[in-house]
Amino acid sequence: MNQSKEESNSSGDAEKSVKAAAEKQDNDSEVKTVGAAGETESVAAAALPAEPLNFDDFNSAKDMEVMGMERLKTELQSRGLKCGGTLQERAARLFLLKSTPLDKLPKKLLAKK
Repeated sequence: MNQSKEESNSSGDAEKSVKAAAEKQDNDSEVKTVGAAGETESVAAAALPAEPLNFDDFNSAKDMEVMGMERLKTELQSRGLKCGGTLQERAARLFLLKSTPLDKLPKKLLAKK
């Protein structure tokens, strides 16, 4: 009986630590969890709900870099733009949308279909 209590406590503790780690992590990182048997699982933070991007929160492409590579990639992909390149290139490409409508962007910035 003690063993099942310990197992339920350890899984409850694991859930709490995963939630705490997820809150501390950026949206573009991974959270490592340890299961009841001690195995490590990788949970993509992208699976966590991300708040919608508000361009008003950013004054420059440099400000957008704090979102990280994966979040920038996701935002670019969702808008049909190329999503590769460095952190700075991705941020600059996405920041263009603050002042330029998608249909007015140069075709070289659009992803291939």
